[in-house]
Amino acid sequence: MVAAPKIPAPDSIVALLASLDFDKTIAFYLKLDFTLISRHEDYLLLRHGADGPELHFWLTEDRSIAEATGAYVRSTDVDALSERWRAQAPGARITRPEDKPWGMREFYVIDPCGNLLRVGQPVD
Repeated sequence: MVAAPKIPAPDSIVALLASLDFDKTIAFYLKLDFTLISRHEDYLLLRHGADGPELHFWLTEDRSIAEATGAYVRSTDVDALSERWRAQAPGARITRPEDKPWGMREFYVIDPCGNLLRVGQPVD
């Protein structure tokens, strides 16, 4: 039997979100354990921790764009992550985790620009 050829696949996929203000975006995500990778006139790169997932941002003046974008983030412990982020960013729009009918335990973060991060893990 001949083996099927290997299909090329991406190494990773990075969320690209809108930012109304890079200073506010950086300040918010630093509270959530992100680090600044690089900042340019109209592009911003952040990474969670030293080697975690990245978020990229582009600059816009249209809040409705940011409010219509988001990213899905997977975690192995949404309860601990939600608790940590809520403690580190008091007053931020970060919900408590809930089990969803689609088999995921999720919480939501809405950043200062209106972007939605939906954070989830499979329900056991």
